[in-house]
Amino acid sequence: MLIFIDIPYGSKCLLKLGQNVDFDTDFIETRTNKEIKIHLAKKIGIKPAQIFHYLKKFVGENIQKGEIIAVKKSVFSTDRFVCDQDGTIKEIDHNEGTITINCINSQEKVSKAFFTGEVDEIKHDQIGLNVKNGLAFNIKNASCDYGGNVFYLKNNAITADIANKILLTDNVSA
Repeated sequence: MLIFIDIPYGSKCLLKLGQNVDFDTDFIETRTNKEIKIHLAKKIGIKPAQIFHYLKKFVGENIQKGEIIAVKKSVFSTDRFVCDQDGTIKEIDHNEGTITINCINSQEKVSKAFFTGEVDEIKHDQIGLNVKNGLAFNIKNASCDYGGNVFYLKNNAITADIANKILLTDNVSA
């Protein structure tokens, strides 16, 4: 049976074509983003509405650590404000005098597979997986894919370790 598993947006699939996958296989790698809000008008001593006159970078531009974001020149001095992280300028607020930088965190999170089978195809947003035994169940509102080791409960008697497993049963008693 061929099933399709979605690859979350912004993640990198670590699986290869033809690879056998189990619950200990690395599935996806994600990087976390964080936003930094800098009160630039206060830092260089200007009115918030005048922030655009002093900027050297604008919305959508990439910025690297140590690059100059803004310059304020006066008769006797020049004040420069440099960025302390890599990222992309997301927003410039001339009412508050702030800029928001979307920084990519260097920490990567690797998630294990929640399924077993053999990888049949890989697309940019999903993988096709050949599985030996599979059953389709309709669910109402799902916000993500579900999967993992499954324990089928018969006659309401638990005879095995069910920690970190999905419990499947016909009915649940108190």
